[in-house]
Amino acid sequence: MLHVSAVACAALLVGCGPSAATGPLNPLFGGTWYGTATQALSDGNGTTYSAQWIGAVSGNLATLTAVCLDATGSLPLTGSGDSATFSGNYSCPPVAFLGCSSVVLSYSMATATLVPGTPSHLSVVASGNVAGCQVTDTLATTFVGDN
Repeated sequence: MLHVSAVACAALLVGCGPSAATGPLNPLFGGTWYGTATQALSDGNGTTYSAQWIGAVSGNLATLTAVCLDATGSLPLTGSGDSATFSGNYSCPPVAFLGCSSVVLSYSMATATLVPGTPSHLSVVASGNVAGCQVTDTLATTFVGDN
């Protein structure tokens, strides 16, 4: 009987116990990241610029700030280890973009991947849409930076 109980306990631990995927985010997500951001529309128009994003991390939660064209805005991320994701709706303040005086960039999903090292590298791929000047289009954003 003891043998069966030990096997049942082992099965429960394997099936229900904590896994590496539920651990905290790597603390290296925190800090200042210097790199290049690209905002691209489905028609091929877009812009690439130098960007400085700032990360903060606590457990499984991270926040990336300065994600909008005017260096404002924050995306809340959830994850573990070296990757985190955002899913929801975040709209940046209206800015001038590609000849339009007032455009709103909105994010609906993002994935951030950290490559630890000296320096560490952060890669973020986000998607959403852009609306303004009587145009609505899909938006793909990438950020690649080092700390």
